[in-house]
Amino acid sequence: MNLLFAFSLALLHANALVLDLLPAPLLNLSTYRNGTWSSWGGSVINVPEDNDYKWHLFVAFFTLECGLGSWTTNSEVVHAVSESDPLGPYSFHDVAVSVFAHNPQITRHTDGTFLLWTIGMSPQAPESNCTPKHDGVISPPLYHPPPLTHGAELVEQRFSKSIYGPWTTTTTPNGSVNLFNGTNPSPFVLPNGTIVVASHNNCGLTLSSATNWTGPFSNPICVLPYSQYPPQTNFTFEDPFLWFDNESVTWKVLLHSYNKTNPHIQFAVGGFGESLTENPYGPWKIQDPSSPAYTTAVQFLDGTNETFSRRERPKLVFDPISGKPLALITAVCPEPDGNQHCFTLGQRISNK
Repeated sequence: MNLLFAFSLALLHANALVLDLLPAPLLNLSTYRNGTWSSWGGSVINVPEDNDYKWHLFVAFFTLECGLGSWTTNSEVVHAVSESDPLGPYSFHDVAVSVFAHNPQITRHTDGTFLLWTIGMSPQAPESNCTPKHDGVISPPLYHPPPLTHGAELVEQRFSKSIYGPWTTTTTPNGSVNLFNGTNPSPFVLPNGTIVVASHNNCGLTLSSATNWTGPFSNPICVLPYSQYPPQTNFTFEDPFLWFDNESVTWKVLLHSYNKTNPHIQFAVGGFGESLTENPYGPWKIQDPSSPAYTTAVQFLDGTNETFSRRERPKLVFDPISGKPLALITAVCPEPDGNQHCFTLGQRISNK
């Protein structure tokens, strides 16, 4: 293909994807919501051979009553369980990975191995204590730790033969736990065992791959630059969720699209990109942010509505039989400042 023609195709916008989201469970029955402790998005997997719990959730959770503002210091990965419903609500089971680990995504290799992907941090900042100070009469507001400069975010993978762990960290031949440079990894396992991992860096959406989960993983290649949004746009994106669509025979990615000059002006939110062929390395096209796949507005089963101040970390749950998208899991914040008591919300997707 002529390179200029290929580049022109890559600039085309994707056919608009708008998720047909059904009303969400009531807030007290949200996928994962704790009255005191905050969580931030989650990844769901079906484990059909588990006689006790068919659905498992791995979610970023903040220790010592800290909110989202302390994600660089207090994030750990909690494992929660649901007997039969992919939306839960999920019950705490164990801490899969202690501080620091963030933005988990769980998947399973063709050989049966469970793979838990996260970002780590180097250097790791000290854990903050946001627990309210009690004097017996008045409970002051949560203590807000001073801002800390965090180090590079590292792409990490842990593996286990059991969904309950224990989890062993995969290392490179030189002993590093950083498989490649990037942030917020989203792996997809092909039938032949190859793993393609989406991530993002200063360029935009990147892809890395390996013929097996043991690696080595290739250096990330930028397949969808931020600059592919329309000229003069103020929007950028992060938080990729990657999958291969067997019907269209293309790769697709959900994104958190946001205003780069003011992240709290989030009228885009649900970004979407798609490859033009079955080759994951492109070319790719991206949906215009003026037509988001979903917004911050959520309708609930009792007919009420809420517009959240933040809605990020999109991840899909697929029907284990049909393979079609079953639900959308996102992280939401109801507070005006969008940094404190956040939680994990799931909504079913209509495939009619």
